Amino acid sequence: MISHVSIEAPVGEVFERLVKPDYRVLWIQNAFNIRYDGNAPCTAPGAAFVQVQKDGGNTIRFRGVNLNVEEPNMFRYRLMDRMFVIDTTYRLLTHHSGTLVQMSAELRGKNPVSQIIGRWTAGVRQRLASEELSALKRLCEGA
Repeated sequence: MISHVSIEAPVGEVFERLVKPDYRVLWIQNAFNIRYDGNAPCTAPGAAFVQVQKDGGNTIRFRGVNLNVEEPNMFRYRLMDRMFVIDTTYRLLTHHSGTLVQMSAELRGKNPVSQIIGRWTAGVRQRLASEELSALKRLCEGA
């Protein structure tokens, strides 16, 4: 799944709002808490974190780890729960007077049932990615 958005803000500003946990909970749907383990900075490759989200009446905890961070051009991390592994990459490019954000996400099921669920939900996940990037755009542009 790939999505993108053009944001009228400098690449460094967009990167900050993309990686810092206090900003991430403002644009990632249903996320309300992201905490890095110990004193790990949110830009450190290999830094582990927990992302807590609401799903209907349920609370879901994902374990996460930063896979690759190249400030201010790339942020790649992995989220894991008991059924899925999700690798997400954000690439930031200077574009005209702002920043182009390209997001790609790969969801892998840990068993045959979750693999089927992953295929069935591809359209919903694509819409969610577009909505989250739109929310990031609003946050960065101050709208």
